[in-house]
Amino acid sequence: MEGDIFRTYDIRGIYPDEINEEAVFKIAAALVKFLNPDKIVVAQDSRRSSELLKDSAIEAIAASGVDIIDIGQASSPLFYFAVNKLGAAGGIMITASHNPPQYNGLKLVREKAIPIGESSGLLQIKNLAEDIKIKGIRKGKLIKKDLEEEYNAYLLKKAGLEKEPETPENIKFEFDPDSDRLMVFENRKQIRADLLSGIIIRDFLEKQIFFKNIFGKSKFVYDLRFSKAIPEYIEQNGGVAIRSRVGHVFIKKAMRKNRVLFGAELSGHFYFKDTFYVEAPILMKLKLLKIMDETGKTLVELIAPFERYFHSGEISFKIENLKLKIEKLIQGLKEQYKDGKFDELDGITVEYPDWWFNVRPSNTEPVMRLVVEAETKYVMEQKVKEITGAVRRFSA
Repeated sequence: MEGDIFRTYDIRGIYPDEINEEAVFKIAAALVKFLNPDKIVVAQDSRRSSELLKDSAIEAIAASGVDIIDIGQASSPLFYFAVNKLGAAGGIMITASHNPPQYNGLKLVREKAIPIGESSGLLQIKNLAEDIKIKGIRKGKLIKKDLEEEYNAYLLKKAGLEKEPETPENIKFEFDPDSDRLMVFENRKQIRADLLSGIIIRDFLEKQIFFKNIFGKSKFVYDLRFSKAIPEYIEQNGGVAIRSRVGHVFIKKAMRKNRVLFGAELSGHFYFKDTFYVEAPILMKLKLLKIMDETGKTLVELIAPFERYFHSGEISFKIENLKLKIEKLIQGLKEQYKDGKFDELDGITVEYPDWWFNVRPSNTEPVMRLVVEAETKYVMEQKVKEITGAVRRFSA
């Protein structure tokens, strides 16, 4: 089994060279040994190889004497809902999310759809899978369920709606292949996820003021790529802003630990306490439509208070043999920008009075990512060029 398929918070590789039926059989059997469950939920995305891999996972789980609930082809958020709704001890989602079609992978969760990542069991599962032996006394039962209608009704209720509002003609909502990310466009222009988050955060904070902090301060988790306008707005309006590493494992952990109302990533992942602290892009869509309907404002008008700075968006650099170069690259950036305030929560973030940047390795692809934000467009663009040159130089 290829060790490189085990990433920071999931399993991904090219099918069938890196990830295949044999590998998935071993991983599924190892998950059973790790969790000691009574039942496990399985689901798949729409990739051609997904059903074959799911069948292999089902075979391993059943042979281990554990019951399987197969919810069929489903989004990752529906899969998380199923694990919670059905009271399962864990689950396996066959998906490589936004990776190209030749990839596939697994998302592994435990009870309450808590993700199993590198620091919470994935490495133990990898080690178990290397030499797994199945000793099931009985064969587990396979149960098939369709929860899509129930899930959609659940989301409407959480949004406080009886039916989905009509989407304006100039607004477009798009989802990634496993539907755990949401991209929103107004007049064909994509609106950044941190700015969309500001709309939801403001709605929560206005309700906090209305209820006079009965439940204490509202808390929010944001990833470190967000415009600093978002945490500034939260703190200025009586909330608590919690900064996180990039990645759903880290966001969900921070949300559970702090009982956070809402969390988000620049990549378009949106998380709600009301949906078991997991991604709920459809709920995000419903809430945005509801707020637009209630205020009579466009999305561009709603995000205006948060567009205080000039943000580059995320820029990617493909680097050969990245793992061997990361330490040298980060050290080089530390030396070049040693007069700034920096931290290493995720890659390196360096902050100056009028601008800041973050450079970090991707958790899912062999690339480095860069984000720059400044008080002026000129400074932002100049710093993007400057740091791009530094990244290329230190990774040569």
